[in-house]
Amino acid sequence: MSTVRFNDVRKEYESSIVAVDGFSMDIEDGEFVSTVGPSGSGKSMLLRMLAGLEDVSDGEISIRDRIVNDVPPKTAG
Repeated sequence: MSTVRFNDVRKEYESSIVAVDGFSMDIEDGEFVSTVGPSGSGKSMLLRMLAGLEDVSDGEISIRDRIVNDVPPKTAG
């Protein structure tokens, strides 16, 4: 069983712009989840942080109880 967990995740840029602020969600194995919201609300940023393409400013993202905040994305090749 795999669980993806966003625990109080925050993304803030050096210019003090907050893209994601305190997002928490547990996605259980087999669940289908859709994230909706207006442009600029942080939907793509959450996916980029999960994929390792963006650094997490605060909080934790875990997959199967392994924190993946600092795991680099896999490159093709």
